[in-house]
Amino acid sequence: AILVDLGKNVAAVNANDADLLKECEALVSGLETANATPLQLNAARKLLLLSQKLAKTSNAIVAVATIDPEVLTGIGTNVTDFRTALTGLQEGDAGEGITAVADPAIQEQLKSISQRFIIFEEVGKLFTEGVNQLIATRAANTTINEESDKLLVQTQELAQIFVKQSNRIGFWSPG
Repeated sequence: AILVDLGKNVAAVNANDADLLKECEALVSGLETANATPLQLNAARKLLLLSQKLAKTSNAIVAVATIDPEVLTGIGTNVTDFRTALTGLQEGDAGEGITAVADPAIQEQLKSISQRFIIFEEVGKLFTEGVNQLIATRAANTTINEESDKLLVQTQELAQIFVKQSNRIGFWSPG
């Protein structure tokens, strides 16, 4: 079930990836035009970078035969970093020295990015909370795929033996 959920969530990331990228690019452009602070611009650029990094890594995990736990942990870190930068732009973050963006139009962009980012957070949560199950499931899947060819050959050989034995005693004739 976890691989099915993973596949669905990564497909949803792919469906939203280009739009999230466009929204983050528009955010950076809007902040440049609005004479945002350097820290606000850095946070917006971080959103741009992380949106692409998350999509790329999510797809890579689906495509590989074995899963590196450190990559899954990295996804969790990237999700947290994205949300922290986004919240800093929306509400301010004294610890990071970021003030909230005052422009109402840019705040609307941030709300839209926040909504679109929810699916990325769900994928990150699935990866980080299900790391052991994902690794075990992927390993079992790989073993099944590797062993299925052997099983098919053995089944075909057994069928041939059965046909030969049946023909010899006149019990069964294919076809």
